[in-house]
Amino acid sequence: MNFDDAYKVVAKAVFAKTDKILNEAERNVLEGSWRGQTYDQMAKTYGYSPRYLKQDIGCNLWQLLSVALGQKVTKKNFRTVLELYSLNCLDAAIPQSQAPTSLEKSQPSQYFSPPSPEWSDFDTGKLYNALLRLDFRHQVSLFRSFIETQKIGSCLIHGEPEYGQRWLLNRLIKLIPHGTNAKVIQFGLGRKSRSSYIESLWRELGGRVGLSGQHPPKKIAEAVCQWWQTQTVILVFQDVDRMPKFYMNQFLSEFWFPVVELSSQCSPRNNSYRLFMFLIDYSGCVEQWQLDAVESLDSTWKPQILVKLPRLKRLGKKCGKIREMEGKR
Repeated sequence: MNFDDAYKVVAKAVFAKTDKILNEAERNVLEGSWRGQTYDQMAKTYGYSPRYLKQDIGCNLWQLLSVALGQKVTKKNFRTVLELYSLNCLDAAIPQSQAPTSLEKSQPSQYFSPPSPEWSDFDTGKLYNALLRLDFRHQVSLFRSFIETQKIGSCLIHGEPEYGQRWLLNRLIKLIPHGTNAKVIQFGLGRKSRSSYIESLWRELGGRVGLSGQHPPKKIAEAVCQWWQTQTVILVFQDVDRMPKFYMNQFLSEFWFPVVELSSQCSPRNNSYRLFMFLIDYSGCVEQWQLDAVESLDSTWKPQILVKLPRLKRLGKKCGKIREMEGKR
């Protein structure tokens, strides 16, 4: 059994159990472990720091594989465990006894809702392979360099309707250290009343962070930073394109800027914890707004500045099924 065959088995097992697609760094750690390399040797081979591979990637990866394969997995026993597990597989497929036969039976992701029952005949393996064909390379590459160098930041995911925004969000979240165990707050920015929009926004957002009644946005920011002391925190603001555009700069200056300022005054207990905010645009209009945003990182970048990921492109014909599913979410 070679590593490529082994990787297919473990990748499908992980996806079936957790909805997670293994990223490049995780694959590198698996391959290095398969070949008996130390983290220092992997770092030289793949261009990462040893600490990042061991603490941010490896620690979570072995826990993830333990869940997917049904027994304790470590760097030392990974190859043996996987070879034994693979004896129960046919043609690199996940065993029927351990894997769902449809998406309806698989564990739903915590970042987007599960598909409707009419998709119950859509094979998990086919979905996994289709997801890999989605062209998120540029977005993932920029975000990976982002999270490796920054503890705090905000990103805009944008494109026309049904262009895979939720799939990309899910992939990026799982690139974040401790992302699978993070405190994730999802919040919709669409509101019926524009006259009381901002007051309603602060009241509802305050309720999501455990505050009752009306509170100023700085108090909400304090609650977010308090969470960050003990865990990775991910804020997901959906439907930003439905927000009146003249409120966007106010939202950033009154909420996100205080989050950044307060976070600079304290440090989390674990240096690998991250605090990230995602703004999701489903119509592709937000990039036309006058926002303080950048498309690449340099020495002048500050956490207050929004990072605008490359605009999502139309999904190819081979991914038509995925696009249909995205539209039904």
